[in-house]
Amino acid sequence: MTTAELKIKLIEKISKSDNVEMLEGISHLIHIEEDSEIYVLNEDQEKALNEADRNISEGKVYSHEEAHEIAKQWQKK
Repeated sequence: MTTAELKIKLIEKISKSDNVEMLEGISHLIHIEEDSEIYVLNEDQEKALNEADRNISEGKVYSHEEAHEIAKQWQKK
């Protein structure tokens, strides 16, 4: 499939869609591509990401369902 053919297919699907979540997702992807400047993290952000990476490596993670249940419990307090 050529680039031109792909563009036409995408335009057709987008124009026919009423799926707001999908359209917002596409919009977000396009926006990311347009804003391709490099974001520089500050020291606290780097530390937080490094800690998150360590937690993932050590298996200190929750499933989506577990995190959802924890959030529900916090809301009850």
